[in-house]
Amino acid sequence: MRATASGLLTVILSATACGNAATDIAEVSLANAPANAPITSTEAPAATSTVTTTAESPTPTPTAAEAPGNDRSAEDEIRAVTDLSLHALVEGMNPPNPDHDVWALVAVGERLESFRARAAQKLAAGEGNRYRNERHSLIARAEFLLLEDTRAVIDMCVVDDTLLYDLTTGEILDDEIRLGHFQVALDLTDAGWRVARALLINRLETEDECDSAF
Repeated sequence: MRATASGLLTVILSATACGNAATDIAEVSLANAPANAPITSTEAPAATSTVTTTAESPTPTPTAAEAPGNDRSAEDEIRAVTDLSLHALVEGMNPPNPDHDVWALVAVGERLESFRARAAQKLAAGEGNRYRNERHSLIARAEFLLLEDTRAVIDMCVVDDTLLYDLTTGEILDDEIRLGHFQVALDLTDAGWRVARALLINRLETEDECDSAF
């Protein structure tokens, strides 16, 4: 199978320069992504990035029960939104749909537009993403690094066993399993918690490495 930066788990990294001005956005896969400095509580959450995963044939759109809110604790809601963000990015790419309702459940503003733009690019390239089998969580382990009134940071180990496929033929273009340690920052917005930034800290070789990653 050919390896490609546009397949499987991808990270759209938006680095910040002096004065919090966003620099160019780079997209890389776990296979060749450079590790990034951890997110600290003093960092501005404005420049966001996202984790893009993949989905299996038509999977159900996340329901209101999975979405933010619904009388749950902040910690439970944040965990649910973090997991939902991966499912959302899966389902929005199978096939890629810039107008999918699911984007608004996990992103707002600039990030919302970047997700839609990425979906449009993949659609134009004739490539989609899907789960290897049935829908399942891609998060092997997650722990809070920070939890404040309007901001949270989570360490998480992602196991990406999703598939990149050709939209026309259904041919699998990339089936490599990739693992990574990510730090994900979430902000509390009027619509609920949303992923504001996701950085790849380190690539991992096995699920056992998740236990010692953080």
